[in-house]
This record gives sequence, structure tokens and C-alpha cells, in this order.
Amino acid sequence: MTADADPAQLRDIKGFVAIQVPDWVWLSLALLLLGGIIYFAYQYYSSRPKPVLSIYELTIQELEKLNSQLMSKDFYLLYSEIVRPYLESRLNLELIDKTVAETRELFLASPVLTKAESLSLLEILGRGDLAKFAKQVIDVKIQEEDRKESIIFIQTLEAKLEAMKKELETDES
Repeated sequence: MTADADPAQLRDIKGFVAIQVPDWVWLSLALLLLGGIIYFAYQYYSSRPKPVLSIYELTIQELEKLNSQLMSKDFYLLYSEIVRPYLESRLNLELIDKTVAETRELFLASPVLTKAESLSLLEILGRGDLAKFAKQVIDVKIQEEDRKESIIFIQTLEAKLEAMKKELETDES
């Protein structure tokens, strides 16, 4: 209060006045907050590193998903796309753009594969070439057998490679 102000001109302070906020404003704020929470939760969970599968796990997973009901050509094209990269990676072989005869030489020269394993896998790859290039129709039962046999072959090969790795580690120690 200033010294020259007349006390008769001063008015009392009014009480509390409530501000009316429409319901749609509160609803909008709640939805905005919920959207922000969902966005940040999504960003958090999507940015976490996904488990990386080894070439062995990926190959087995893809072979198990491979549908033996597909047409022969499609089945063996997918089969080759699954199995060849695994064999290249684990056996250090260059198999892309190789004929079955060239692949046979590489398999037989491999110290890891037995002759029986090589011939079994070559038989499947040969059937695949017949289906892909000669348009031969392979029975669905044979395709399913090839798929199952390949899973067993890869599991056996992986166990053999792991045993060789452990043997090398113990020899170095």
C-alpha cells in the first residue's frame, strides 16, 4: 500500500475462482501421455539386441520350417539356399555355382566328412538338381525324408566339428 492511497478506495481481495477445464482437454492429455508411454516402451524393447543365431541353429531352424509339400523345384531351391551356406561356412568349401560332380570332389577331399556322409548328401543334392534343372517331380515322401536326413546329417556334423574343436583345444593346452 502506498502512503497517498485512500483506504476507502481499496477493495477486499476476492476469494478463489475455479477455472473450468473442459473434459476433452483432460482426455486429450491422458491419451497423449498414454501414447508417449507406449512409444517409449516400443522404442526400448525394439532397440534391444535380438539374440543372434549361429549358422548351425539358423540352418536347423530353416530346415525344420521347410515345407516338403512344395513343388519339387521350389523345395530343392529352398533346400539348397539353406544347406549350401552352412556347408560352406562350417567346412570352408566353396559350393556356390558348383556342379554335383565338383561338389563330390570337394566332399570326398574333406577330412571331416566320411565317404558315406558325402555320398548321402550328394544323393540329395543330385535329386535337387534333377528337380530344378530337369524338371523331374520328386515324391513328397522323398522330399520329407531328404529334409529329415539333412537335419540329422547337420546335427551329426556339428557334433563332430565341436568334438574336433575341443580336441584341438586340449592338444594346445
